[in-house]
Amino acid sequence: MKMLIAGDDPSLASQLCQVVETLGYEVLLASDSASALHSWRMDRPQLMLLGVALQGVSGIDLCRQIREDDSLGSDTPIIIVTAGSSEDEIIGGFVAGADDYVSRSFSASQLAARIRAVLRRRGLLDEDGLELAPRLTSWTQGAATEPCDFTGFLALVPAATAPAPVIPIRPEAWMPVVVRTEHQELHVRRRNLGCA
Repeated sequence: MKMLIAGDDPSLASQLCQVVETLGYEVLLASDSASALHSWRMDRPQLMLLGVALQGVSGIDLCRQIREDDSLGSDTPIIIVTAGSSEDEIIGGFVAGADDYVSRSFSASQLAARIRAVLRRRGLLDEDGLELAPRLTSWTQGAATEPCDFTGFLALVPAATAPAPVIPIRPEAWMPVVVRTEHQELHVRRRNLGCA
């Protein structure tokens, strides 16, 4: 799973990277709004951490731009990282479409909990680490990523969003199975023999 970190402060970006990498996610970095927008369009991260202070437009304005962009689907979860905890800044982030915010003085455990909560609310992560990528129709658990068709994806959604542990689902469970009655089997055999 990829996460985009966009901010103009290298020390803050480094702290955010450490937390995200500790959680086992691939990190994409952007130091300005233009490169963040480009990375969002090209790399399709599953979550964005946007600093309020960005070169170009602010993180809040970039969040608004992403939410208004219909070309790629603007449902990427966004967490705004604020330098302070001004109520106007926080409310502005939520109005622009942010899913959550953290102040710059975050603890690693708080940021990790907020990332997991946002992903869980969006249906992209469950407590056992099963991650779903709806646009990609694939599932990931640990280091393994497997594609699945729409039926398989629908079978995994309850498992990934259930509050209690569920029975693991094997990929073979949603493979199409052809079931024939004896009459149908006889018809197929006769047709194959040229007797039908």
